[in-house]
Amino acid sequence: MIRITVVDPTGEVPYHLVQQFWKSADRELADDPSWGERAGAFSIESLGVQLYRGILLRRSPGEFLTQSVSLFQLCYRPGDGDAFCNWEPRWR
Repeated sequence: MIRITVVDPTGEVPYHLVQQFWKSADRELADDPSWGERAGAFSIESLGVQLYRGILLRRSPGEFLTQSVSLFQLCYRPGDGDAFCNWEPRWR
């Protein structure tokens, strides 16, 4: 038997192990009708939800898709944007 003891949030796990995990979880949770509610509550507190908060707080998918986004602010945090030029400017 192979056991998964630790996986990073973006780590990869072989599919056959994921299937074994799902089947195990199904057997374990079969008698607990409240597990979905508790899992949802945990998810709300998770880092993933914090990262995608901008999506989740929108009233509709259309509002998210049509929002104005500053690409500079999306890519750079204040103080991290250093101006540079990796070619010789023509105006010199």
